[in-house]
Amino acid sequence: MPKEIYLLPLYQQMVSYRWIGSMLGFIIPDIASPFGVYLMTNYYDTIPDEIYESASIDGSGHFRFFTDFALPLSKPGIAALGILTFIRTWNSYLWQFVMKTNENTYTLPVGIASLFDNPDIVDYGLKFAGASITAIPLLLIFMLFQKFFVSGITSGSVKG
Repeated sequence: MPKEIYLLPLYQQMVSYRWIGSMLGFIIPDIASPFGVYLMTNYYDTIPDEIYESASIDGSGHFRFFTDFALPLSKPGIAALGILTFIRTWNSYLWQFVMKTNENTYTLPVGIASLFDNPDIVDYGLKFAGASITAIPLLLIFMLFQKFFVSGITSGSVKG
């Protein structure tokens, strides 16, 4: 579901928490998402039942099974979810623009986009440099976690 649909209720909730203009207001709404629940549910469904059965025979409860078996097995899925959430949050221009209240709470994409507001400035070099700077963190995150991202996205795609 696009964030634009629930933007107003989410903004009202951030006002009630007094998080407008703070970093918490930028970060917390994007941590838990329905997409993350869907992705991780499908990822946990790929863990074989035999692992749970052997853990329960050894006397492991639900919490211990989760911490000792399911969580280590789900590192690629968590990494893929982290990368996708970071990219979605980084590119969420509308939410960042709504949440900023003063010049001190600009995020990089909103700050760079302000370069494009003034039609009198025709310095294309500055504008392209700003666009490149906003892409660098995304490229770095993807390059650092590419192995986890690819294995997390493709797991469960082939049954057999």
